[in-house]
Amino acid sequence: CNSTQTRQIIAGLSDAAELSAVARSHLLETGNSSPIFTKYFGVNASSAAVVGVYDRMLYANKEGILIRCDDIDGKCAANTTWAGHHRGDKSPSQTVICGPSFEKRLYLQQMCSRGYTVSKSPLNLFWGSDLLHRVFHVPAISEGRINHIKGADGYDGTLELAKSGEPRAVENSDGLQYFALEVYAERVAEPGVGCL
Repeated sequence: CNSTQTRQIIAGLSDAAELSAVARSHLLETGNSSPIFTKYFGVNASSAAVVGVYDRMLYANKEGILIRCDDIDGKCAANTTWAGHHRGDKSPSQTVICGPSFEKRLYLQQMCSRGYTVSKSPLNLFWGSDLLHRVFHVPAISEGRINHIKGADGYDGTLELAKSGEPRAVENSDGLQYFALEVYAERVAEPGVGCL
């Protein structure tokens, strides 16, 4: 990555850590009784698993994780709208950031501005949530447990998964991101109000 890209990614990783810390703090205070928690994970889910995800994001050993910008696999060029991609089995500790990320991403200080809402805006609009998603693919963070649950993509799909009582809702990448964004919006960006 060049120096400009590196600065953006470093700031984005700081945002991802802040999202994780605020979400974790909310869970430690409220447990699974939080209406935001039950919305994304279900009424019978344990907050312990979700706290663990954010703990791993904040405190797990990140040695060997590499974020790159060089389009080593040619997937950014082949998919010009992609924000990035995980390298998968080729290099499971690596994720690639594509050009559109550097043009479209916002920082958490901009949350609840520009007409942004958690439920209607793109999930990856913010560097913080996009990098959470990217890092969730890395086994050193997710231990292979955080996934895209089939049928639970997007806001509505995530809520349906939680309502169904599916135990894997606590492992749904989208749900973990939406939860962190909504908690941040309600606790930090627009305290007590949020921007759902």
